[in-house]
Amino acid sequence: MPTRAPYRRHSTRFKLQVCQDIRSGLVPRSESQRRYRLSNSLIQQWLALFDRDEFDAGGDDEALSNECSARLAALERDVGWLTRELEQLRRRLQPDAAAVSDRPDGPELSAKLADPGRQVGGDDGAQSEDRPAVLLNPSASRIW
Repeated sequence: MPTRAPYRRHSTRFKLQVCQDIRSGLVPRSESQRRYRLSNSLIQQWLALFDRDEFDAGGDDEALSNECSARLAALERDVGWLTRELEQLRRRLQPDAAAVSDRPDGPELSAKLADPGRQVGGDDGAQSEDRPAVLLNPSASRIW
């Protein structure tokens, strides 16, 4: 036995277009059923409203627009909050410029911070014996 599909909401404009196409003879009812996956009874209800000229002239679209506007506002608030959170984390993880310049490897460390792809140390990537390994962020390997 096939499972029932979830309910779909159709705009008034779509309903009017389907009814106009059927009533004008451009598209048979069976073709509309197949093309848009609509039941015969639903099309019949729409046609009855269309024939009596009782379609709401945009009430569905306005409610949907208000719902979308509210969702958009909530998402924009979330983006703002996440942006502030990201900036705070970046500030916390960024080392103090004075502390970096006081270190013996300060210029190389500053270059590494500016370009994370650049290797600190020798050109061949091997660790220099007279300098210890530079560990920029020991907690970066942790998974949140």
